[in-house]
Amino acid sequence: TNRPPVRYHGKKYVGEIRGIPFQEPKEVQVLDDMCIIIPSSVWRKQKFDPVFEFHLNGQDYCLAVKHNLGLKTYVLPLKTYEVSTTSYIDGYFEKHGRMEPAEQLLKKKWRHLEQYAGALNLRR
Repeated sequence: TNRPPVRYHGKKYVGEIRGIPFQEPKEVQVLDDMCIIIPSSVWRKQKFDPVFEFHLNGQDYCLAVKHNLGLKTYVLPLKTYEVSTTSYIDGYFEKHGRMEPAEQLLKKKWRHLEQYAGALNLRR
């Protein structure tokens, strides 16, 4: 097969917070998602915002459940591999767009809430 090369984004496995390994679940404000585990009881109350079709939908969801439902977000110390070739697929950016417009939407949506500004680097 003629498959594109696999990239691991500088890590051998997911299970680090900013490059620091951890052993216990950790509370975070937002996360860069590869897999999000959402209880169905929470999903019935809070769905993904359709404005974020692909990029940053996990970050927005973390903020929404905290703000709207008072729930916390945790990362788990799981050794999982992310094997992503999406950036090499023909038409990827045409289908999903670039990251910058989604970043601007996220900042616009949450900038009024000071407690989230640090998580999203919104104090610019």
